[in-house]
Formats: sequence, C-alpha cells, structure tokens
Amino acid sequence: MQNRRSAFAFCFCILISRIPHPIVMITRPITIIELDMDRCTRTYGVAPCTASLAAAQSCYNTRATCQDSANFASAVQTYRLADTGIGVPPEVEAIPCVQSVSIAPTKLTPMKGLGTRASISVVLADFAHHDRVFDPYVASRSYTPEDQGTFWGRFRARHQYYQGRGLRVRSGTITDPWSWSNFVDRTYFIDRITGPDTSGKVTITAKDVLKLADGDRAQCPPASTSTLSASINSSVTSLTLLPAGIGAAEYAVREQSVGSGAVRIGSEIMTYTRSGDVLTLTRGVWGTTAAAHTAADAVQLCAFWSSVNVATVIKQLLGPLFADVDLANALVSNSGTAQAGAASTITLAAAASAVDDYYKSLNVTTTGGTGSGQTRRITGYVGSTKVATVTPAWTTAPDATTVYTVSNSYLADASWAIEAVNNLSAYSITAIISKPEGVDKLIGELAEQCLALVWWDEVNALIKIRGIAPQITTSELTDADNLINNTVQAADDPAQRVSQVWTFYGKIDHAGDDKPENFRYLYVQADLTAEGADQYGEQKIKTIKSRWLNAAAGVIKTASRALIFLRDNPRSVKFAVDSKDRALDVAESVLMTSAAFQDSAGAPLPLGMIITERAEKGGRVEYSAVNMGFFGRYGRIGPGGSNATGTHVPSTYSATIASYATATSEEKTRYGYITAGGSNATGTHVPAAATTRFADGGEPYKIA
Repeated sequence: MQNRRSAFAFCFCILISRIPHPIVMITRPITIIELDMDRCTRTYGVAPCTASLAAAQSCYNTRATCQDSANFASAVQTYRLADTGIGVPPEVEAIPCVQSVSIAPTKLTPMKGLGTRASISVVLADFAHHDRVFDPYVASRSYTPEDQGTFWGRFRARHQYYQGRGLRVRSGTITDPWSWSNFVDRTYFIDRITGPDTSGKVTITAKDVLKLADGDRAQCPPASTSTLSASINSSVTSLTLLPAGIGAAEYAVREQSVGSGAVRIGSEIMTYTRSGDVLTLTRGVWGTTAAAHTAADAVQLCAFWSSVNVATVIKQLLGPLFADVDLANALVSNSGTAQAGAASTITLAAAASAVDDYYKSLNVTTTGGTGSGQTRRITGYVGSTKVATVTPAWTTAPDATTVYTVSNSYLADASWAIEAVNNLSAYSITAIISKPEGVDKLIGELAEQCLALVWWDEVNALIKIRGIAPQITTSELTDADNLINNTVQAADDPAQRVSQVWTFYGKIDHAGDDKPENFRYLYVQADLTAEGADQYGEQKIKTIKSRWLNAAAGVIKTASRALIFLRDNPRSVKFAVDSKDRALDVAESVLMTSAAFQDSAGAPLPLGMIITERAEKGGRVEYSAVNMGFFGRYGRIGPGGSNATGTHVPSTYSATIASYATATSEEKTRYGYITAGGSNATGTHVPAAATTRFADGGEPYKIA
C-alpha cells in the first residue's frame, strides 16, 4: 500500500509540474538609511596635503581627523545602512544594522506660527568592523580594526561635525532584479547622535530642514562686528567704522544694495551710503530719534523691506543675505562641464557620484556653454553612466560645452510664485529688523499675521508655502469611497474660537517695543452675533501686534478670514485612508463627508478641512485636519482682453473670458461670475430671490 501511495504521489507531482502557472514575484519591504558625511578627496601626505606623520598615524580623510585643514578638499561620502535580518542584495552595498525607524511628521498649526517640525529617530546596532572602505589607510594601521573599538564608536570620533549633515530614509521593496524606482525618499538633517551605549545601541535623531532656521542657529540680521571709531552727537551726518576694512569684509557682503543700507546704534536707526568704512548718514529714521553715541558703541547692520510680498520676505529670510542660514543654496553637490545632454537629460562630469539616484530631487543649473541659464529638478540619476534625468525638459538641451552646478535649492518650488499672486497678494511688507532675532520667530510672525502655511516637504526635499484661503480645486473624501472604517475621530476645540480680531499695525518707533501705544492704527473686526446670548454668549478676542503690516488691505484680509476660519468652534479630525488615496498631502484642502459630521436632521454634513499632519503607517496613511470654513463656490478674477483704448486689462490676454452661459466647466471652477439680480424698491443692488442662482442651477460665488 505504501508503494502505491509513493507511486501516486510521484505521478501527481509530474502532472502538476506540467500544468502552466503564473510566475509570482514576491517583494519584501525594506528601509534603507543613508548618511551624507564630509570626506576629503586628498591623499594623506601627497601635495597639496602637507600632513607628514608616520603612515600609521594618518588621518581618516574626515574633518575631525584632518591634520592640514587649509587643504581639506570636501566631498560627500554616503554611509548606507539597511534593516537587520533582511537579506540585502550585494549590489546595494548596505550595512545591515538598522533596528527601528520612527518618524514624527510635520504638524501645521494654522494662524499659530510655523508649527511642529518633522523629525526621525533611527536606532542602530553597534558592531565590530574591518574598516575597509571607510578608512583609506587601514592597511597601514598598527592595530586590527575588528579587535579595537566598534563601527559607531569610531564613526562618532571621526565625524564630530555631523550636525546639519543629510540623512535620507529610503522606503521600498526588495525586487529581483533590484530597482530603486519603487523607493520613496525622505530627506532630514542630523541633529543628535546618542551612544553607543553598553547594550550596543546607537540612536540618530534628525530634523527637517527648517530646524536650521531656529533662533539658536540662524538670526536676522546676523550680528554685526562693527563699532564706532569716535563719539558722535545727534547732528553728525557721517561716521567711521572699526575695525578698519570692515566695510569691504562685512558690509559689502551683507548689504541689500551694495554701498547703502540701514544701521542701528543704541535706540536710533539711520540710513546711509557707504564708501569703504565711512557711512554718510540720514539720522533718526523709522520713527526713531537722533541721539549722541559714544566711541566703541556697537553698529548693527539692519534688514529691511519696502512694499515686498510676504512670500518673498519669507524666502529671503531663509537665504544668506538676510540671515546666517542659506536654505536657498544649502549644499553644492557637484559642478563641472557636462559630457553630453539630451531633451530631458544631462550627463554629468566624470567625477560625479557613482551612486544611483545620488542627486535625485536636487536642482541642476546650467551656468555656461550651450543652454546656459536653466534650472531643472533631477528626477533620477544613474551612477554608472552619470546621466541625470530632469523635469521639465530643457528649453535648450545641454551638450559637452555646458557648465553646470548641482545643488540643494530647498526653495526652488513653483508654489512660492503661485501663492504670492493667488492667495498672498494682499500682504505687502514694509518693515525693518534692527537687531538679531531668530529666523524661526520672524517667519512664525509672518505666517500668523499673513495667513500663510510654511512647511518642509521631506519627499520632494522642498520648503513650501500656501496661503490660508479658499482653494479653487478641492479633493473629496467619503465614508463610502475613501475613509477607512472606524478611523474618523472628530473633536471640538473651543479654546481656538474667535469672535473679534484686534490688529495693531503701523508701528511708530521700529526700535521700540510692541506695546499698543507704539502703533498708529487699531483695526477691530467683530462678529457680534456670535457673541450674543442666543449663540456663544461671550467675547473671544484675538490680538495681533504687527510690525510687518502697514496697509489696511492686508489687515482687513487677515481679520475677515480669521473670523471665517475661527468664528465657530474649530473641529479637529483624525482619519485614515488606504494607499490609493495616499497622494493627499499636508496643507491641501479636502471636503469630507462622513457619519461623524451630521446636520440637525442627522444627514451627512460635508465639512471643509485643511490637512495639518500626514503619517504613513504600513499599508495606510493617517491624517489630522482642521476645518477651515472656506467652502462653497469661490472664484478668482478672470483674465480680460483689451478695451477700446487698449488700457486697464492685462496685456498677456488677447481675448475676454467667456460669459457664464458659454464658459467651460474649467472656467466656471477657476473664475468668478456675477449672477443676474433683481432690484429693491429703489431699483438698486439686491438680487431677486428667484434669480440668485445661475441659469444652470449653480450657486453664486463667494468672496473671501
């Protein structure tokens, strides 16, 4: 009987093996961590390196171990680390020591400043290591690396200056053959390394790039080192700076317009023109009073703006001229002469990185030769061929004469120009900052007072901005189609409700404090109905003291939108969606329809939200949001043609926009139209009730 079973099993296996069946590719999730550390390209003791100790005492080609810092030639060495317990293909060249990765996402706080920065914590295992690859002179050492110290102990000693260096989290799946195309990269910057401890663990904490704008790291204006060479009275119109040569060494670098600017001495602000170290002065400006000053008094260079859009001001605060931080050009990764180019590619110089996708998400700018003056975002990079793929396509394709620079321009995002026009155009800034203050504090003030959201997009490695305003296009989420069952949680936040907005603006003495009496104007906008006994029955006042706003237009815009946004108890919502809806990002607006939101009859009540937090958790994405009030039919002023005299209408448009009756669906969504109205007793201004909708049943447009 046993023999018969064996024979049957054998025959059955043969039959099964002959049945065609699909090949199933099994993929496994994996997380790769990459650390970008400084690395010297010199060879120890070989000119121009002048270090001359014995071979066993050579440096490790890192800044902390360099013995000839004047000739340190900086490049980047990437340490690639992978999950423990997962077989990583050899071609990836990753060390399997990652034990856990924990990400705390960006959290936006509308009308309350910059919000919470994104951060990441990576726990790593420490281990003995042969030191090949990481020590270029390992063969000449007098010790055996496996027997002395550990990998992370040596790393910490060699890379003492790790703060602010790049850390990437690359999440994807293992495939055969290996491909980076299915990976999503997130970029952070190292803030702290803890360990190695006695249990052999190391923790690396990294933050988003806006951490570099914190007050302990970046101030605007940067502290000046200049002083008065001699005492001056209240009427003197020139002064000389000390130390000698500081005009060229410091002022020429920091001045917004070389040769002129503004300085503060004591409590007086002065404007000047400069020749060398000599300033010719206009005394007691920006609301201050001319006064006598003493030799050796500090002379502080100021940062100032006159009728500049708020988006531009924030962008400049993150640049090198206005503050001691440069996120506009934070890292030059590679430069040289291209080897070739095509419609959507550029072949970088031979010295470029051999690591695939090393320059992904960075900008490449052509600075000379064919096609000079173009900037494009790198979407992919092949290390073996040095070919970078860019978007959008080149206007003029580069070739072997093209000179280029690859850099991290974290502000090179189109949203800045778009938002400045669409949602932030009312905010024209005239202000002066006359003493060093934290850049994060200044941006937080602007974000609150001008209704802007500023955040780090870690996937695209960009700082983005969006105005708190009605959005023309809005995503929709419903219980039936998008929201994962039992994940919607809603809560009221009465502490944030506002019934009045008081704005003090038009600062008088810009070197003075922010007491109410130091402002020319007070604008109050109130919703008295909300304060009535039949509604909330109390005042809730939001007070803004603005050194940035001097014109009523921006003040009124902020007050009116704040009352739309916060008039009723704001509702905060948490929810989750599956991977098909994962494209929804922070700061986007969404219209949610859920059983969690009901009208007085119990019917679903669509609720407009701003996404404030996004976190990927396994196969789903978890969100936090807050209701915003700006929902209904909003439209913007449309483009026009020319009138009989060719004036008053944007010249970029050659024809007027269609009437509502003939407009396309896209035009009806994007632009605003006026309904046909009725008349009141005097024949003016009031639409008849029957004609407040358009002929197709569409609702009238709102203004905000």
